[in-house]
Amino acid sequence: MMNSRSAPSSRPKRSKRKSTLNVAVEIIWTFIRKSAFAITLYSMGYYQVSVYWLAAPILFSVIVSFLMEPDDERIKSRKAMALAGDQELILSQYNKLPPWVSFPDIERAEWINTIIQQLWPTVNNYIRIYLLETLQPELEQQLRQYMLNGFQFETVKLGSIPPKITGIKVYQKTSEDEIIMDVHLLYGGNCELSFYLSGTTAGIRDFQMESELRFIMKPLIPTAPLIGGMQIFFIETPVFDFQMIGITKILQMPGINSYLRETIESVIESMAVIPNMFTMEFSDDNEISTYLRVPDPSGVLRIHLIEAENLEAKDYIGTSDPYVIVEVGAQRFRSKTISRSLNPTFDSWCEFAIIEPYGQKLRFRVWDEDYGRPDDFLGNALVDLSFIMEKQYLDMWLTLEDAEHGSLHVELFWYHLSNRIQDLPAIVKENGNKFPSDVRLSTAVLTVFVHSASNLTSPGEQPDACVKLQMGPTTKTTHVCKLSTDPVWREGFCFLVSNPNEETLKLTIIDSKSKQELGELNFQVKKFQDKKISNSKSSRSN
Repeated sequence: MMNSRSAPSSRPKRSKRKSTLNVAVEIIWTFIRKSAFAITLYSMGYYQVSVYWLAAPILFSVIVSFLMEPDDERIKSRKAMALAGDQELILSQYNKLPPWVSFPDIERAEWINTIIQQLWPTVNNYIRIYLLETLQPELEQQLRQYMLNGFQFETVKLGSIPPKITGIKVYQKTSEDEIIMDVHLLYGGNCELSFYLSGTTAGIRDFQMESELRFIMKPLIPTAPLIGGMQIFFIETPVFDFQMIGITKILQMPGINSYLRETIESVIESMAVIPNMFTMEFSDDNEISTYLRVPDPSGVLRIHLIEAENLEAKDYIGTSDPYVIVEVGAQRFRSKTISRSLNPTFDSWCEFAIIEPYGQKLRFRVWDEDYGRPDDFLGNALVDLSFIMEKQYLDMWLTLEDAEHGSLHVELFWYHLSNRIQDLPAIVKENGNKFPSDVRLSTAVLTVFVHSASNLTSPGEQPDACVKLQMGPTTKTTHVCKLSTDPVWREGFCFLVSNPNEETLKLTIIDSKSKQELGELNFQVKKFQDKKISNSKSSRSN
């Protein structure tokens, strides 16, 4: 990370000496290979053989390479890491070492891995029994409604390789009423799950995953079990790989494969990547339940994408059409695309409410937009959120990694939160004087907890109700409570408010089956300003 502009770094190339014999053999082999190709083409022309005889085997080999099981080195590598001991890992490649080797505040967890390894056969049996005896009848009944008959699991095995915890970190500088623990998880399994449906076989095998899982235990209470509950989430989207079985192998073809991966990532992000999380409650206290489920932002991160410089040319005409994806956990922003430029000026703004700054990273991904084919990658850059929070303002040139050259110019603003309503006019004035008038920037944070509804009326059968919350251009939706006139959601949401004196929060209850509105409420934000948390650069109050 740099605070000033710097030239993109050039990568050193590795040199390898070759003996005279090796060079001679290489030259002879190249001559034979090219001569054979030339003779083949000459013979086809001399004997008037159709070119389709040459194209057919090439096309066949390409299709087979897409549909057959790929020799994926990443999958093999994760399997080896999951089976290896600590000493073997240390002697392997440095960039694949467990995190406790490089970071002294991350501890080993071999005793936990030993327990997991001994429990793994039992877990394998439990999962197989659950899928065959409980889940299979339910899926068979539901799929029959869509004219899909004969569903049954064929192979259900988690394999012999259990998940491996490669490091554990417990944070010391936290609030007095919470415990934060990060678990670095590696699953390089040889699992296989296949099923039979309507005369075809499908499934996956060799599912692989690397992730960092966070556990927040709070609040600490003076009665058993001493912890009110737990929040569980991924700090970033897990890295995963898998192979398809049966008819689903066609999903491994280019284009389809990338779309499938994006779909899986979006599902995982919507469920368990911060700010989305799983919540476990150990107490019956309603206040503790609300405390666990309502988002509690640590601050607001404002980002100004200014420009990029010396990007790689990916188009045929020697230019690129760059755009930038900004990510914090599951929150994402896409900049506008600048056509035909290697030194684009974006001048784009975005904001994120940050729940957990420690351990999280702000990620920039630069892409070249293409039509009709996947976009080309132009590099990425990372910045620690804790570093931004400490500095509060940064003007940085970031060298793009995983690219030959290129850099990105950004401004980063961190705003702590205050519960003093007196701070609101100052931030409103600052936004008006310091930032462009045509850019929608926030001045406050509004948290909303949707608990339940009662006595809903719907024509026909009981509704599948959900709540749509809308604040300005931002829309969020609760999960669906099926077949209930008294649904209970208990979900928390966080909104960035541009103008508290004019904004209105709109809540609409919708039957997800009929798309009919069952009720509507409108709240003017200014009526709740006595409880509002506004953005300011003062310290956060308790």
